[in-house]
Amino acid sequence: MEEFHVLHAQTDPRVSTQPGERSPGVRTACLMGMAFKDELTGLFNARYLKLQLARYAAGERPAPLTVLFVDLDGFKEINDTFGHAVGDRVLQEIAWMIREAVGLAGCAFRVGGDEFIALIGGGEAVLARRILRTIARSLVRYKGALPMARASVGVARFPQEGSCLEAVIELADRRMYERKRSPR
Repeated sequence: MEEFHVLHAQTDPRVSTQPGERSPGVRTACLMGMAFKDELTGLFNARYLKLQLARYAAGERPAPLTVLFVDLDGFKEINDTFGHAVGDRVLQEIAWMIREAVGLAGCAFRVGGDEFIALIGGGEAVLARRILRTIARSLVRYKGALPMARASVGVARFPQEGSCLEAVIELADRRMYERKRSPR
């Protein structure tokens, strides 16, 4: 995939190759980063998730996977009470926790305002439970205030619970909403 983008940049007349400007490969990498990363959190975005889904559908990626669908509870109240700057900081902290917990075993995405997906290779149930515990206990402190950044998480496994990765993500999403509605 990267080779295609570099090749495309080298043959695209719209990409400048004037002396002193970035090389097409560097320029393309920067553009890809902007296209596939969430600006606020630095996680991959929904566009990149769709690309990964297409690769799984085409058989380019190994299975199995554990899918975590994460949604923050009460996030609107955090924004309303503490302001959007604090809300952004909460999102950044949660994203950092997810990225750290997933590590090299998977990939994390911000797919909506306060929704995240983690795809964990090898169906790593132990790692998935660790991520769940990390997120469930997360608190973010801001200038003496303590906005609770609790999360509901749905988990599903591919291909054990569905032959299509998109359907497994939908299952994880449904389980997340079941968790959100259940008393804790």
